[in-house]
Amino acid sequence: MPRHQAPDGSFVHYRLEGRALASRPALIFIHGWCGNLHHWEAQARHFSRTHRVLRMDRRGHGRSQVFTDPGTGRDHADDIAAIARRERIRRAVVVGSGGDGCPIALELTRSYPNLVRGTVLIDTPLNPQVTIGAGNHALGAVLGEMSDSIRASGARAIGTFYRTYFHPRTRRSIVKRAVEAAAQTPVPVALAGLQRIADGSETIAGDIRQPLLWLMATEIDEDHTRRFAPQAAFARVVGAGHFPQLETPAQVNAMLETFTSQL
Repeated sequence: MPRHQAPDGSFVHYRLEGRALASRPALIFIHGWCGNLHHWEAQARHFSRTHRVLRMDRRGHGRSQVFTDPGTGRDHADDIAAIARRERIRRAVVVGSGGDGCPIALELTRSYPNLVRGTVLIDTPLNPQVTIGAGNHALGAVLGEMSDSIRASGARAIGTFYRTYFHPRTRRSIVKRAVEAAAQTPVPVALAGLQRIADGSETIAGDIRQPLLWLMATEIDEDHTRRFAPQAAFARVVGAGHFPQLETPAQVNAMLETFTSQL
């Protein structure tokens, strides 16, 4: 597996698969909080037959390493853009997952507009900037409770949170693998991910002009989202929790095919 070394010494391992067809954009998959590149196995198998597919363990996740700092959303976007340049990827479709991966996908889209042709956000709302632990906002309070639990119990707390993210009917083997991998995330990396969620995504989305697709497993406030991203389209899968790409991959792949073909 090739790796990219960031300016601060962090290493990001990634996989590049598939065929480079001029008529088909490359796909860049960005995993969410305490995830890894294996969250996109079903998408890599499906799309690598007709597209170039890039996925990575973001710094501090999976096989990747952090040298000094788990990084801001911009740091993670810079890592991904550097890998794309190295692999000569341009005008790609970027797909992010969850409250941590989606803001990074948005930041990549905003900061590197020549790289991104369109963006798909899987199961996340647009969030304002909040203070972790602040009781005057529901998100801040939830992130505060999570932070306190992770500081106190580490891997056990991460695993406990992760189990709640899946639909009750999702295969136990899928849940087990995801939970075990998430629990291996270093505590500072997990906490940094919560901070990136707290940093918010509304302002970033307001600066983006590329097509955006919100692919949700739960309801989203479409009117609120369109205030910041009037070009947004919305779709919803059935029978998934927070990880539709793992739980209902056929539905996700079909929606990605439709979005990509219409760009």
